[in-house]
Parts: sequence; structure tokens; C-alpha cells
Amino acid sequence: MILIVDDDSDAQKLYSKILSQGGYECTMVATKEEALSFCSEQTPDLIIMDISLPKSDGLEVARILKESPTIQNVPIVAISALATKEIHERIAQSVCDTFLEKPFKPSQLTELIKKYIH
Repeated sequence: MILIVDDDSDAQKLYSKILSQGGYECTMVATKEEALSFCSEQTPDLIIMDISLPKSDGLEVARILKESPTIQNVPIVAISALATKEIHERIAQSVCDTFLEKPFKPSQLTELIKKYIH
């Protein structure tokens, strides 16, 4: 199961559609609190994390999640349309496993997921 953390409902629907066509089950949340709550009860196989969340930073949410023994080995894919040099550096220094820049082709997302979920 893939956890999608993104406050944009259109993005959530797009990711979910792409991934469900690939046979993946998805759960969608929109906030830091929802992501933390979900991960305290279940362990996803992978997390897609928008780095711009309301009232919080997706990279900080990823860091908090990775502190949990049950989540520490779960791959986190950072996603953002803000592809500045600073953003790339912040993501490279974060606990996220990789970065996917918006916009992207559906095949890019599915190939990336296949890399982390066997």
C-alpha cells in the first residue's frame, strides 16, 4: 500500500489513478497530522510526500516519520513543482529516498515505484 501525502486533491486523484492502474493500493492524506496518525496505525510500503503541505514542510514530516522504527525503512518519494537549486539541495540532504519533479509522465511515477516496491 502506498501512502500519498498531498494537500492538492487533484494531485491525489492523479497519483492514485496512475498507481491503481499499476495494481497498487493507495491511501491519501492531506496534512502532517493525518500522515502521522496514519503511520502510527499502519505501515505503508512507500510514501509519496509533497514537500509543500499546509502549515508544515513535507521534508520535516518525512524526518518525523523516519524516526519511527516501523517507518524508518519505508521509502519516501519527495514530489514538488518547486524545482529550484535550493529545493534540490534540501531534498538531497533530507531523509527522502528520491525526488520526482512535477510535472512528470505517469510512466516515470510507476517506474520509480517499481524501483522501491518489489
